[in-house]
Amino acid sequence: MLAKTGRVGCIMDNQSIAPLVGSSLYQAMTDDSLKDDDNAAWVMGLTPYVRGEWIERIRWIRSIDRLAEDCLLYGHEGDENSPVGFSRFCHAWRELLTTGGVGEVETGRDVLGAIAERWFGADGSIIEHAAAMAWDRYLEAIREYHRVDLELETLADHRRMLDRLAGSFFQVLPFLTDAERPLARNLGILDQFYNNLRDLQEDARQGVCYFPREVLVRFGVTRAEILAGTAIANPGYGGLMEFWLGVYLPELEAEVVPAIAAAGWQDESWRVLWAWSQWRYGRIRRVLEACDLDYGRFPQVYWGQVRLDLYGTGAGEVRSRSRRVRPGRWSWWGRLRSMATPREPAVAVTSGAAAAAALWAIS
Repeated sequence: MLAKTGRVGCIMDNQSIAPLVGSSLYQAMTDDSLKDDDNAAWVMGLTPYVRGEWIERIRWIRSIDRLAEDCLLYGHEGDENSPVGFSRFCHAWRELLTTGGVGEVETGRDVLGAIAERWFGADGSIIEHAAAMAWDRYLEAIREYHRVDLELETLADHRRMLDRLAGSFFQVLPFLTDAERPLARNLGILDQFYNNLRDLQEDARQGVCYFPREVLVRFGVTRAEILAGTAIANPGYGGLMEFWLGVYLPELEAEVVPAIAAAGWQDESWRVLWAWSQWRYGRIRRVLEACDLDYGRFPQVYWGQVRLDLYGTGAGEVRSRSRRVRPGRWSWWGRLRSMATPREPAVAVTSGAAAAAALWAIS
């Protein structure tokens, strides 16, 4: 059990966040319930009120993700027979934004109602302007980037995508002061990079490649090879990944991490999120390296490791250059606690991050 102080509450052993945010199966190697736990199982250790606010915001984001995924997998927005509701939701959101009221809409009405309750006054005026504008930017980014014909030209385009997607929706998350919104934006940028890295195979199977054209051309790898899963056989693939993880990612981290690591987040839940994120990013890097950067092999090993880390179930062994992870009865709160003395963080752990992990000390 955790110390019952502040906003950190009691751990609920092996309780998944997934049913609370409406997870459903993906058409991919894994399902989004496991993905939701990978991203946000830490939320289940918060006190009831705080946990509820985080779950509510995550549920909004997941609802939009599913609408966009339906569009990607099953049809196009212009097809009246398609089960797609993303455009209808966006239209209803714009109506709420301009009139302050939720109109006659079925798709996402519960989400819009919850947003109206939190961000709009009784007279329809916007009382949480920064959050509302961040949500608006996120919806526009989903419209622009969630499509199978997406082709980014430059690294600058890629950086802009990270910012417009997760840099936006991280500013929708709860318990942020105005001064902390830029920090949340930075954390979102980094989080989107790692999620894309984790989901390379899943995205490729859905026809999506986030590597910019200038980087692919530089290393002689084609978008078609990434999508087909054959890029690993291309001699240039190793150089591409060495650049992606050894040059571009450190530059990205140098741009966004110092401010995050030095942040004195007013709400404890954000400090816990930062500690969790470092642990998760380290796992993604470690497993990818253990798979010799083969994103085709990565999902089976990675999701097995997630099950092991979070639930204490699973089999197999992940090897890296300096660490061996064996099966065992690991629980996710115990692993987070261990970040107080990390061995292989994905990014440098500062005293602030160590203090965040200390919030989870088991009493």
